[in-house]
Amino acid sequence: TALKRTLGRATQMGSLFYVGATLQHHWLATSDDDHALAEPRLIRTLGQETARALEALGIAWRSHYLGPDGRFCLELDWVDPLTLADAIVTHRRVVHDLALDFDASATFAAFPWSTARSRMDLYISLTRDGAAAFQDTLDPNGLAPAARTFIRALEADAGGLELVMRSTLHSYAS
Repeated sequence: TALKRTLGRATQMGSLFYVGATLQHHWLATSDDDHALAEPRLIRTLGQETARALEALGIAWRSHYLGPDGRFCLELDWVDPLTLADAIVTHRRVVHDLALDFDASATFAAFPWSTARSRMDLYISLTRDGAAAFQDTLDPNGLAPAARTFIRALEADAGGLELVMRSTLHSYAS
């Protein structure tokens, strides 16, 4: 509700807020007690099935790929924040259900391998009256005052955001 209200106020002020995401996770072989990665062929199959299922559910994505470390990555299209939140929750459910169908499991937690990390990257865009509100070509770092304010607000709320974004599972498999 707070996000919806904030987005409504921003729209009334002539601003549009869009986000995109790259979602990364691993599929694991459930038969191994040490949580070994699933075979590359199964990971590719699960990735293709995930992309098809999300598309059938109306979730827009740009690309998906299998990283060299067995990490599956899915890039979601730029959409409004509420749509993206729904897409992320749906993605997690689809991945979990497909893993069960193939006798595997999925992890969204930071996995204890030195080269492989499950994670989610968010890309944020704010436009005001059709112009990029976060970008200033004259600034040495390319940041407009709105971007600096946004960053300060995120830093100030980092503790609360961490509680919301923290994994709710105490194991690696979901």
